Amino acid sequence: RVDEMLCYSVASAYLSNIPIVVLGYNTKHFTFLSKHTSIMPVIDREKLADEDVLLKLDVDILFSGLDYMPFIDKFIKLSPASLQEMDARAVRSGDAIAPIVFNAEKHG
Repeated sequence: RVDEMLCYSVASAYLSNIPIVVLGYNTKHFTFLSKHTSIMPVIDREKLADEDVLLKLDVDILFSGLDYMPFIDKFIKLSPASLQEMDARAVRSGDAIAPIVFNAEKHG
């Protein structure tokens, strides 16, 4: 079920000039690996900078109603501005978040 939240979110992003890209739509075999490799052309095309935040959600997040905003706020606060600023010890101790997160777990 696509509810009003999804529609409002997409419309708000569009009106704010935030690009929305739908990966895998109408794709016969959209595998785990292709979920990650298909994002690379988008990163190249959009010319993303280190300080940009890329949010890739599986559609089940939208359908489940899970509030992902606390994780986004935490990610922006605790992730380094660039890979060069990353402190691996801080990431391992939970004081920081790596600049890229591919995960299916709930983050809070």
